[in-house]
Amino acid sequence: MKNQNKTKDKFKDLESRINHAENKILKKDKKPSKNKYKYKYSFASVSYDLAGTTLGSLVIGLLLDHYFDTTPWLLVVMVLLGTASGILLLWKKQQEAEDKKDEM
Repeated sequence: MKNQNKTKDKFKDLESRINHAENKILKKDKKPSKNKYKYKYSFASVSYDLAGTTLGSLVIGLLLDHYFDTTPWLLVVMVLLGTASGILLLWKKQQEAEDKKDEM
């Protein structure tokens, strides 16, 4: 009889702990965003990403052309790859923003 009471008490305690954890999670999800400019900064960084990938690939293309003496072919290929990767990065950030907007 005592074992049954102890088991019931353990289950009640477990249920209360689960309920407490669920409430804590729900309250955490309902908190407003601290940074209301988060999306603006995210979109501003897109221009830096696009320019950075293009300029970075330009420098790498120049160095490879100088090293292999293939002027201007590696430069052209690297700039095209850098621009494509910048556009892909732009597209991914836009998709993430749409997903976050749908969640709200």
